[in-house]
Parts: sequence; structure tokens; C-alpha cells
Amino acid sequence: MNNSKRVTDGALLMAIYIVLLIMSVFIPLFILIGLFILPIPFIIYAAKYNWKPTLLIIILSLVLSLMFATIVSLPLTILSSLGGLAIGTALYNKENSHQVWAKGTLGFIIGMMLVFIFAQLFLGISWEKELNTMIDESFEMTAEIMEQTGTANQVDEQLTLIKEQMQNLTLLIPASMTIMSIFLSIITIFISYKIMNRINKEKYKFIPFKNLNLPTSVFWLYFIAIIISFFNPDTSTSLGVIVINSVVILTALMIIQGYSFVFFYANEKKWPKAIPIIIVIISILIPLIMMLVIRLLGIIDIGFGLKKRIGSQAK
Repeated sequence: MNNSKRVTDGALLMAIYIVLLIMSVFIPLFILIGLFILPIPFIIYAAKYNWKPTLLIIILSLVLSLMFATIVSLPLTILSSLGGLAIGTALYNKENSHQVWAKGTLGFIIGMMLVFIFAQLFLGISWEKELNTMIDESFEMTAEIMEQTGTANQVDEQLTLIKEQMQNLTLLIPASMTIMSIFLSIITIFISYKIMNRINKEKYKFIPFKNLNLPTSVFWLYFIAIIISFFNPDTSTSLGVIVINSVVILTALMIIQGYSFVFFYANEKKWPKAIPIIIVIISILIPLIMMLVIRLLGIIDIGFGLKKRIGSQAK
């Protein structure tokens, strides 16, 4: 009976996945939604039956992807299935929402790495070349606009400097993958919680964002990465690439922790709920100043337990 139920659920969820996949591949702009909902069938199955049966579902989904869609759909299936497997397995093991988020992020990172390799080996896509081409095209367009307005000579040096800096973006592909995985994971988990709570009558919920506390080890890793970066390691070496990507990733984590502190402090001071949201929006609109402050709050919170100190004073 259990095996029959497992097979039935697997067939149903695979059918749902293939429909969503076809919509993502063939309907313009649906991919923007598909990225967040494609992992959900795998999440539901893994949360119920654990990782071993889900691996079979993943293999069958890869085969069906080729049959019903195109080879371009394989990267989507790889990314969605590994992210969904990681999240669903964490739910099966009754881990808290922050642990689910961390494991989901890891699953999506692995998925993106495999997609990156697949695209280069089988689709002939060079991500570095594609990014440099996009940068060149955007600057050519900017230069043409400047020439038409007669301001080309005034900003030529600045454009050249900016272009050189932007070409270093290819070095940040690992960091970009990680940051994208962080946000892809949290949004996917949020949607899957809503669906599973409604369909399966579960009671999944996030630990409030204001209570997010990254481990102290993140603070020390950030501190070490910043110190090494002061010596300007050569970005043509493996160490240099690792350092620059580590700084970007750890900075993003510090900013997330800083936002968490903003929500925590607003709650402690009984501020209206709109105020921390407004602060987040302002920090995005004025990043040079506000992001520095938010990051500093995150560093102090992780390194010196700012939330615990304020919480103990309130008591």
C-alpha cells in the first residue's frame, strides 16, 4: 500500500512538474515565476518520502524533460530538482526554517554549478565570453548616446575606468551564484510552505526574520577575508579569486544579518511594522550610505551579540 501510494504521488508530482516546465520553456516571462515554483513538486515528495525515492523521481524527470521539452530544459530540471531535494529532505528531518534555508541554498548552489558546467560542455556557452560581450555592447550603446549629445569627451575616461571594473565581474560568478541561491531558496521555501500548509494541512512556518542569528564563525571568516583583501591578492590566481568572492558573499550575509537586526530593534521599540520595511527600501535606493550602515549593524550583531544585549536590557 505504501509503495503504491509512493508511486502514485511520484507520478502525479512529475506530471505537475512537466506541465510547469513546459510553461516555463515555451511561455515568455513565465520563467520568472517558474524558477521559484519548479522545485516545489520535488520539495513535496522529498518532505514526505525522504531523499532516496526522490532521486529516482529526479532521474525520471530528467528523461521526461528531454521527451516533452528541449535540451535547454535540462538545466532547469537540474537546478530545480537539487534545490527541491535539499529543501524537502531538510523538511523530512524536521529541521527548523533557517536550517532548511541553509540547506536549500547549498542545493541550489550545487545545481547552478552543474548547470554552469552543463552549459559550457554541452551547449557551448562560455559564460565569461557572454558577460564580456554584454558589457561591450552596453558600453558601445552608451558611447553612441554620448556622441549624439556631445558629452563623449567629458566622460570618456570615467567610462573606460567603469568598463575595466565591470569586466572583473566575470571573477564574481561564484559569488553571484551563491547570492542568487540564497534568495532563490528563501522565496521557494516561502511559497512551498504556503502550498504544503494548505494542501497537506501542515504547520510549516519561518522562524521570524528578526530572530535570524548567523553563526559567529561567519564573523571570523569575514574578518579574515577582509584582512587578506587588504593585501590586494592577484585576481589572476586562484587565491585572489577565492578572496574576492568570499568578501562579496560574506558581505551579503552581513547585510542580511543587519536587516534582521533592524526588524528586531523595531519590534523591541514597538515601532510600526512599516518602518523597518521603509528602511529596507531606502537602503536599496541609497545603497552607498545605507548599505554601509546595515552591514556594520550585521557585523556588530554577529560578532558581539547585539540582539542578546538589547534583549537582556529590555528584561
